Amino acid sequence: MKVERLLQILDGIQSQIRFLDTKAQIVLGIDGVMAGFLGLHTKTIASAVFDRWLSWPSIGLEIFYAAYLIAVVLSLYWVFKTVYPRTDVNQPKSRIFFIHIAENYQEDYKRVSTELVDMSDEELSDDTSKQILANSRVGLEKYESLKKAVVWMAISVFCWISILTLLFVAAKA
Repeated sequence: MKVERLLQILDGIQSQIRFLDTKAQIVLGIDGVMAGFLGLHTKTIASAVFDRWLSWPSIGLEIFYAAYLIAVVLSLYWVFKTVYPRTDVNQPKSRIFFIHIAENYQEDYKRVSTELVDMSDEELSDDTSKQILANSRVGLEKYESLKKAVVWMAISVFCWISILTLLFVAAKA
């Protein structure tokens, strides 16, 4: 019963990690739209800035455009940091971690099947407990990176709305 409970905890943590990766993909999609806007409207923004040089819409466009560019790049950085695979969390060798299994057994399928089947419940509980901590650390790192990605994405959306507003103001002036 103890091993099954530990495996359920490990599965729950891995599900949360997958959920963080899914959220990161959503942020990446929004960042892609924001970057597409950047490429699509650069000429329009440049024209608005140069046509009304040193007017308040022009200065606002320059400031928000620079902030927008920085925010999109930082959001993309943090989103990629979120989804980047983390396999080295200074964990001890484990018989149930895929990298350690591959390194230890190479292509020795007979030995791996024998040794893994022969693990006692105590050994499996010990390894599973260590994997729970290792996966929790991975989840925490992903969570912290995703939080930063979302904040920078929100700033880029705010700048995008501000740029659109200033473009309308500049067009009417």
